[in-house]
Amino acid sequence: MTSTEIEKACFDRWFLFYTTHVNDPLPAAVGLKVLDVVVRDDLVDRSRKVGFRLKAGLEELKKKYRRIGDVRGRGLMCGVEIVANKETKEPATDLGEVLATKLMELGFSAKYINNEVFWWSFQDCTTNYNHRRGARNGFEYI
Repeated sequence: MTSTEIEKACFDRWFLFYTTHVNDPLPAAVGLKVLDVVVRDDLVDRSRKVGFRLKAGLEELKKKYRRIGDVRGRGLMCGVEIVANKETKEPATDLGEVLATKLMELGFSAKYINNEVFWWSFQDCTTNYNHRRGARNGFEYI
């Protein structure tokens, strides 16, 4: 339950939430196990540390390339505006789609969504993944 104002603000910002498993014990048990792993493997702190490197690298790319209008996000989820013009922020939809497709082919989680922001994140956050190497390689591909 929410107010009309909050619902409108969420809709205007492309926030969507759907669920069909309210009060279902199986997803609740899975959620509890996920939280155990997050705590056990210190994933919050690891995400923060790697996220700083990711965002710093994307900010460097923003300085280097005129097609990056903005960088936002935190942890391992960052949004990058792919623009035709940095001043007007006119989106470069074709380039965003090409970048997202190429990064997905290379094993990164990336997509170009309809509000014209290219989202890039690391798909594999397990203890066996070399985040530093992955971030560096991702920047090289862009």
